[in-house]
Amino acid sequence: MPISHQLTQIAYMDALQHLLIGFLLLAISLLALAVALYAWWKHRQQPENDLWSLSWAISSIIAAAFFALSLLFLANLWNWVGINHPSLLAAKQQISRAQRPRPLL
Repeated sequence: MPISHQLTQIAYMDALQHLLIGFLLLAISLLALAVALYAWWKHRQQPENDLWSLSWAISSIIAAAFFALSLLFLANLWNWVGINHPSLLAAKQQISRAQRPRPLL
């Protein structure tokens, strides 16, 4: 298998993995946001109950954290983790050792 094909395959699999993880985290953050809105609505109906305000605060923090993580994955900022992939390092070593033809000019 050519090196360029290996690198392309690694890049596509990495991008697909980041895309799937990003959308999964986004779905979790939307679910936590729905729980936060429900807890806020219940807290507005029963202000004497502190459990609803606590659940609203916790679910809001969870929603914000998962939303931030989903943005990181969807923006592919975590792609730097893939730099130490063993097959990518091996392909880089093969490229560096390859004999390149000299330019004509």
